Amino acid sequence: MRGELMPPWLLTQILSAVITSVAGLIVGIVSQKLRSSQHRENVAREMSDAMREGMIVLLRQKLIDIHEKWVIEQGYVPVEIKRQADDIYTAYHTLGGNGMGTELRREILKAHAAPWPTVSQQESEITS
Repeated sequence: MRGELMPPWLLTQILSAVITSVAGLIVGIVSQKLRSSQHRENVAREMSDAMREGMIVLLRQKLIDIHEKWVIEQGYVPVEIKRQADDIYTAYHTLGGNGMGTELRREILKAHAAPWPTVSQQESEITS
């Protein structure tokens, strides 16, 4: 029966199926985008945490190196090295480091201060 119009109930069912399918597709796409975005945010957060922890480790090691070289080996710490250690500690503490770094900083700043050796002092140490 060509030329006959589609019954209204059939047209309604077809339109309902198309709208439901399109809506489902849109919800699926939006949901996937959100999951993908959340995954990227989680990966970025994990990378940021790892970088922060790595930086804390490196800054703590620098404080250990300064402490060992100057406080333990030399018995004094030049003022500029104390300033450097304090700056390192500030970054270390801001990133969340504490404990051992705090104690190292305290000992570095408490140590006897001495100026950098002059060239003549360095030469006399070499010839001695």
